[in-house]
Amino acid sequence: MDLAAHADIAASGFPRYQDWFSRVLLVDDDPVFCELIRRKARDLHLDLSVCKSRAELLTIPNHKQFDVAILDFYFDESLNALEVAKLLPPEIPIVIVSSTEGRKLSGASWPSAVRTFVHKSAGADSILNNALLAAHWGDLAASFPGEVKLPRILLVDDDPVFGMILRQTAEKAKLPLTHILSPAKLDIRKVRDNYDLLISDYDLENVTGVQLTRQLETFGQSLPTILISAYGKLPDVQLPNSILCSLQKAEGPQKILYTSLNAYQQI
Repeated sequence: MDLAAHADIAASGFPRYQDWFSRVLLVDDDPVFCELIRRKARDLHLDLSVCKSRAELLTIPNHKQFDVAILDFYFDESLNALEVAKLLPPEIPIVIVSSTEGRKLSGASWPSAVRTFVHKSAGADSILNNALLAAHWGDLAASFPGEVKLPRILLVDDDPVFGMILRQTAEKAKLPLTHILSPAKLDIRKVRDNYDLLISDYDLENVTGVQLTRQLETFGQSLPTILISAYGKLPDVQLPNSILCSLQKAEGPQKILYTSLNAYQQI
């Protein structure tokens, strides 16, 4: 059984979030992108409101009516997504979208309401699925088995934006998660003393996630591991037994954490 099949098993209890109803606010000045999102939202029976300008955004009488907001990072010349976020109630979860890679936006001060970043190339389906997961993350987190001890999670990923978002998502679910940008910052001889589960990006700066798990095995410090990637299917290489499954980053931080926790509990 390949890693994708293992991921499907681990996610088998995942709710049919496509059936959830949500009121979605889309703030984007690209008419083509807005139309693509509008069509997909109609397929999913979502209540979608679209703002293509600052003036339209300011005319909405009650921002609290929305369950989730999708904001283009570069909304217009005078207002980016992080400034739009300040106009919204802090309890509304936010999905940031952009045609720019997330790691290139790492210098920005991201508000805690941001739940995920999705590149526009992922398509309307992935963007709206991530928005639904963001809107209902509290319900998902509440479904974690209360009698099971939550694992101490170590995330190794050199993308600071993705790491920040996964950490914030974990905090909302009271999942203990530590993020480091590079394995070089890891005390490899004490990993098992501090962590129970490893989530590692496959494409790290100077090493792959597979090589990292082998290094841990060499020092007797291997952990159950989830590989994540932003670049499609992983290379066909022999994998250590500690790797439970692989997931695509485009599936969103909520599904990554939910599936990782289920895979860990099935060991």
